Amino acid sequence: MKSNSCFSLEYFHSHVCSSPENKILLILDNHRSHISISTLNFYKTNGIVLLSIPPHCSHKLQLLDVGVLGPMKTYLNNAMNYWLSKNPGRTMTIYDLPVIAQDIYSTGFQKENILSSFEKTRTSPFNLYIFTNVDFLSSYSADRDMNYQATTELHIDMSPTSRQQNSP
Repeated sequence: MKSNSCFSLEYFHSHVCSSPENKILLILDNHRSHISISTLNFYKTNGIVLLSIPPHCSHKLQLLDVGVLGPMKTYLNNAMNYWLSKNPGRTMTIYDLPVIAQDIYSTGFQKENILSSFEKTRTSPFNLYIFTNVDFLSSYSADRDMNYQATTELHIDMSPTSRQQNSP
């Protein structure tokens, strides 16, 4: 049985019509399902060139997240808040969402948003120095040495005397 990754790849491939002679570039995050041996073979056989971005960087490097989907989430949240304020006491349902979100796509998928995505992710024009290490500090919190074994335990003394001593 094929993995879900292969099914979505086959679907993708059927729509882009890539081949070894007509290659396409596919940019993915580096989730483990994207880099299995069978998946890599599928990419190679079907003319799909894979560019895998580093972990915890999609907020800076994925075009749609940066320039289109990010603003759309903001627009949708604002529209839902507006709906809630105009419908006090009512519960929002999935039947309300199409009406609430009807203008979101046209607002989010604007030419300016798409073009700014390329600039913000340094894709075009290429700018090697657009990001600094500070932009990726949050990703370091998830980095860890895979061979590290925690050997210390945290002991907190909650006795009344210790709390009095540590009080200001």
